[in-house]
Amino acid sequence: MRRAIGTLLAVLRLLAGSLAFVATGRTPQMAYQSMIRLFMVTGGWSNDVAAKWLSVLHPPRPTKSASGVLGNLDEPALVRLDTQLRRDGYALFERALPGELCDRLLAFALRQPAMVRASDAAPKPPAGEIAYDRANPRGIIYDFHPQVLVNQPDFQRLMSDSSIVALAERYLGAKPVLDTVNLWWTAKQSATPDSNAAQLWHFDMDRVRWVKFFMYLTDVVQESGPHCFVAGSHRLDGIPRRLRDKGYVRLTDQDVAAEYSAEAIKTFTAPRGSIIVEDTRGLHKGLPVLSGDRLMLEFEFSNSLFGGNPPYAAKIVTHHGDFAAFLKANPRQFERWL
Repeated sequence: MRRAIGTLLAVLRLLAGSLAFVATGRTPQMAYQSMIRLFMVTGGWSNDVAAKWLSVLHPPRPTKSASGVLGNLDEPALVRLDTQLRRDGYALFERALPGELCDRLLAFALRQPAMVRASDAAPKPPAGEIAYDRANPRGIIYDFHPQVLVNQPDFQRLMSDSSIVALAERYLGAKPVLDTVNLWWTAKQSATPDSNAAQLWHFDMDRVRWVKFFMYLTDVVQESGPHCFVAGSHRLDGIPRRLRDKGYVRLTDQDVAAEYSAEAIKTFTAPRGSIIVEDTRGLHKGLPVLSGDRLMLEFEFSNSLFGGNPPYAAKIVTHHGDFAAFLKANPRQFERWL
């Protein structure tokens, strides 16, 4: 009875929060927590129902083909990739980004100051932003501010890449919103997985429905902290009730090994320029860096900004090349940044 009452209250808070979001563009914290609670109870059914409504409110465009860093995606290719994502939760495109683009982004990430993230081993990182020194890293993660990223020409070209947008829209079943642009270094610090560096198993629940594009900008081998994913864990009840009952927390290798086969656990070692497309409602993590380092770029597209409110303010204030025209033609995609 207590669980039923709690679930009913979560539904009511979610509905009230949805109205507040429409009026203000911000999600009340109680509504966001209710969305997470309902996921735990329903195994994803609540998100799937809400996603269907959003598909009605913001129907996808009838894209038949698109060309970009993911290749020339005609209708059969989009259908195949959409089917694969729905079944497995991921798709890997090796060497999708041109080498010269990777070179420019690497050079940018070596000269642009970034914020050092606290870690389990170093809870008090250096204050302020500092440049990353590959020979002497001062923390486990260096995060670049999105305000800087979204106003750079190479990032804007990727943000408006037709193949990326088309696949995101096909999978979401709605006009996509670009709600996250992240770039970070992961450095060697400890062989023990770090919770602040997302090196323990977890699932995301920031939005109703979303898909992420992880882009390796350095070669990633077993020792340089590859990304890992549990295939199929993004589906309805893909995360068993026993794990969901632990709450919205990090999970150990033992937790995951007890519920999934070894074949389901994917480790993505791949050359620089490779792109992993993934529904991170499924369980995922990064392995600790044992040698060298890893530079990763991440885009997240969602069907709505309803959910966790961004912890930072960032706006697009500079337009490069054809980006201004693309932004004007796709205002919903960039509403997070306008």
